Amino acid sequence: YGGVGGQAVTGWAAHRVREEFPEFAEDGTYLTGEHIFPWQFDEDPALRPFKQAAEELAAHEWASSPYDAAALADAPVTASAAIYLDDIFVPFEDSLATGETYRDLRPVVTNRFQHNGISEDGAGILGELFRAADEH
Repeated sequence: YGGVGGQAVTGWAAHRVREEFPEFAEDGTYLTGEHIFPWQFDEDPALRPFKQAAEELAAHEWASSPYDAAALADAPVTASAAIYLDDIFVPFEDSLATGETYRDLRPVVTNRFQHNGISEDGAGILGELFRAADEH
């Protein structure tokens, strides 16, 4: 991962791991639903316009981890995040703890969805997130 484990670039980390470990293969044991792979930018017409940007991001050299808690605490950005009370994948307490590492994260806490807000009501969830980020 970029800036972690001696790797300066992400270099499509999920893709490399998937090729290295059969458990991550298409018929493997482990799920890869939230990972993104380089071939998806060729196969999915909706992603094609983002292919170059994705390649550039995968090649970006990180001086430190983009997930560094100290850096997130000092970052001068406003962010928002959907936090689901009944998330079937991420415990509520872990979501809150992650959110607390950001200097200015504005959580949108809801029990209307279980980790699937974007697919169930993307426009509604994104509208709430943008509103939360814009409120000062």
